[in-house]
Amino acid sequence: MDYAINDREPTITSIKEKITTVKEKIIEYQTLYKKIYNNSPTSESNDSLFITEHNDGSVSCNSYCHGVGGHSTNNELPSEWKGAQCIAAGHSNGISCHTAGPDQDDPRAYHTTSENTTSQGYLYCLCKRNDSFPYNINAELLSDTDVLAPSLYSPANSDIEILNTKRSFIISEINNINSLINRISPRLDENRTKINSNVSKLINTFNVMNVEFDKLETELEKPVELNGHYEISKMKTSANYGNYIMFLLFAIFIIGCLIYIYKNPEGGNLDMFILGLALIILAYYLYEYYVTKIKKI
Repeated sequence: MDYAINDREPTITSIKEKITTVKEKIIEYQTLYKKIYNNSPTSESNDSLFITEHNDGSVSCNSYCHGVGGHSTNNELPSEWKGAQCIAAGHSNGISCHTAGPDQDDPRAYHTTSENTTSQGYLYCLCKRNDSFPYNINAELLSDTDVLAPSLYSPANSDIEILNTKRSFIISEINNINSLINRISPRLDENRTKINSNVSKLINTFNVMNVEFDKLETELEKPVELNGHYEISKMKTSANYGNYIMFLLFAIFIIGCLIYIYKNPEGGNLDMFILGLALIILAYYLYEYYVTKIKKI
């Protein structure tokens, strides 16, 4: 998430991009440094070291590694080497490069047959490649005191300038990244505070909703009670419907009686009794309907 207020303000994304660039530049610097120093003629990698086996101890390893006639002594060292210097002597590397004489602890020094035991001198030499320290060009091996100290390897000035330029860029970018982080940190803290505040509000709201939900759940567990007014209304509606049917039937009956009396004027008192009874019943229902309406109001 970015927090820049405008385009000139740093963002987390831009800082990450700068960090990625610095990592790439550091890898480039390390690669170039190894190329200049670790692959130098005086580096001590496995490819630049060699143990000789043919020095009988008559000369020191300092003289033996320095070669003779422009090449390595007995041509033991790799042909691509242009020069070498002694690092250590003896089968356990415990003898000085300036010491001449066979290694008394070398297991090759003694040869046993069925008749007798003879000894022969051996002196291992650990030589290191140093093309800036060329082989001795004389026809004879130099004495130990005549072997000059090898010159120290120094990279070209152009290589050093390139390394310094890359190093300065990396340091500058790291300082720039630190500055950007310091500028954006207050906004990150402010945003973190707001997030924490919003989280607290959401939690409180959630708790309130849980309480309300529990209340609703409790209400739902109660049995449903029918509304008495609703039931009475249904009963009254049904009763009124029956009254209306009775009114209609009595009306039809009375009208039929009147038509019958009109067409049969000779009818007796029985017909008049039936008609009167019907009128009384109709009057009773009308009275009951009127009373019900008054009570309802």
